[in-house]
Amino acid sequence: MRRALSLMRLVPLACLALGACQGRVTIQHRVAIRNPPPLVAMTASALQVPTSCPVYAAGGGDVDTPEQPFPSGVSIICVVDDKGETYGIVIGDAPTGQRAVVPGSREIGLYFGFDEPEAGLLSSYDDLSGDSADLKLWASPPSLPFPTETSPDGRLELRTVAQGPQGVLVSLGRFDGAPMLVGGSAGARTWGIQFYVNGPW
Repeated sequence: MRRALSLMRLVPLACLALGACQGRVTIQHRVAIRNPPPLVAMTASALQVPTSCPVYAAGGGDVDTPEQPFPSGVSIICVVDDKGETYGIVIGDAPTGQRAVVPGSREIGLYFGFDEPEAGLLSSYDDLSGDSADLKLWASPPSLPFPTETSPDGRLELRTVAQGPQGVLVSLGRFDGAPMLVGGSAGARTWGIQFYVNGPW
């Protein structure tokens, strides 16, 4: 199975365990978060670790060969907001799949869940601000084609809200009512992070 996927094509979650397949595909549309990481002290944020996260964006799904949607060791990546809502970001290969849309005028974050055998992934999120950070995100208005490092003014200031061996919750800050496209760099752990805020346009 692929370990890295393009930003524009995301592949959905399929058989979670070999023994569960038995000739038929079992697709999990939501991932339960049973061991939430603890909140970081003295972090001013209204975000909370969700109890579960959807895998797919609206209309997303799998109609082709089932493959893991996330890099090895990552159980879920989803968007969360300060209203307690969660949003899947995997589009998959379903013809009805669309980029995720998140309402604005709220604080928005990303939750990364880790499989227990891969707890060492936590160190990948220790540095969220430097040039060498694994997780770098940008936001761009409709007038720009795509949020990337070529638009340094659009880089988001990230803050860790919760952190532990089982996952990390990162705040992207508070968004207003302006339409934006948020996208992540294609690092080893941050592939394919792309969604609208107050969109699509």
